[in-house]
Amino acid sequence: MTTSSVGTDRRIQRTQQTLRTALLELLAEKDYAAVTVQDIAERANIGRATFYLHYPDKEHLLLAWMEQIFAELRAYVGELAGVDAPTVVTTLSRLVFEHVANHHELYHTLLSERGSAMIVVRMRDLLAGFVEEQVRIQTCDPPCEPPDPAVAYGLLSQHTAGALLTAVNWWLNTEMAYTPAEMAELYQQLILPGISQFFP
Repeated sequence: MTTSSVGTDRRIQRTQQTLRTALLELLAEKDYAAVTVQDIAERANIGRATFYLHYPDKEHLLLAWMEQIFAELRAYVGELAGVDAPTVVTTLSRLVFEHVANHHELYHTLLSERGSAMIVVRMRDLLAGFVEEQVRIQTCDPPCEPPDPAVAYGLLSQHTAGALLTAVNWWLNTEMAYTPAEMAELYQQLILPGISQFFP
């Protein structure tokens, strides 16, 4: 890679980070539906044309940020080679609650009626895909298979993701009365018995 291309990549990354920061600041001030591309561009101090060079709309800006978060989670959990399915879910839930705690105003907006249904669906799908991927990779040692893999992996991932988003939303609506560690523990108590039925 040439010095010129490295510089270009860095400029792109800086611009995208600036746009993410602008969107997060705006979401702390107004509903997601009320935020426009023009608002984001003005807050980031760039032109709308520059915004559209990076993202087609505000949804894709937010989705790109979420996908970056999941890439970081994937890199961390990927280091847990050889662990069982419950440990994957336990680790993931703890990381998710810690992350939500650090960005609670954003998630309170996104998961409320003020948010975007498309974003919530994408969040659930990202979580579900991540859970299924990790459970398939990080299974027992020696490897174990559920009685019906097609049902177990798909249902487990969707149930785990849906329950986690529900728990996060409940937590935010109760003004985060519990710590992230306490919420992760409560969530695990609810979810792990079901997982053990597929992965005894």
